[in-house]
Amino acid sequence: MFLHLSMAWGVFALTLLLIGWFAAHKGNTRLHKNIMIFLTLGAWVFVGNYLLQYQSGHIPDVPPELMIWMSIHGTVAMAPLLGSVALIFARFRSCQESPGINHINHYHRLYGRVLIVLWVFTHLGGFVNYYLFT
Repeated sequence: MFLHLSMAWGVFALTLLLIGWFAAHKGNTRLHKNIMIFLTLGAWVFVGNYLLQYQSGHIPDVPPELMIWMSIHGTVAMAPLLGSVALIFARFRSCQESPGINHINHYHRLYGRVLIVLWVFTHLGGFVNYYLFT
């Protein structure tokens, strides 16, 4: 059941991610902001749910030949998740004088372009995982 829900979340989240990207590209920052906050919170709920499912034994065992792939997928998945938290945090804290936060805000577009590639890779990797384990 978890794999099917994960696949549904992946399709939904990838669709929203692309809508959020195009919203930012078109200058609709309000829609972009709302989508990105929702996706970041949803991603953390997904990770938490995954860990609970893993702990309870509902996640299939990973064959040794897939361990490298799963390690890459999991590591790459954490980069956009932590990066999006940093970008959102910087936006919320932008009114305060802080060199680190101002740096993140100044390069928001650059970081966003890197993170979207990683996040799309993560979702596509999730689709691959679905087919590997079903």
